[in-house]
Amino acid sequence: MNTPGTYAASLPGNSPVFKWTSTIGTVAYQTMLYGQYGPFAGGYVLVLPNKTIIPYGVTGHVAGPSFDNYVSVNQTYNPPS
Repeated sequence: MNTPGTYAASLPGNSPVFKWTSTIGTVAYQTMLYGQYGPFAGGYVLVLPNKTIIPYGVTGHVAGPSFDNYVSVNQTYNPPS
């Protein structure tokens, strides 16, 4: 993704995003919950410049440095309350 201002972040376990009753909150929670059953981890999001949040899971078996920014996320996303 080549969108200036977009960044990858992880959601802390107590993130209010999980409490959202929207599709975003549901998908974020489910990727975190079911990530333990597959070769991937959940709880990661892309935050777009307009503050849209896109939850996703990350597989640990993807080879190549182009995925490092998404697999090795070092930012935590805490939305304003």
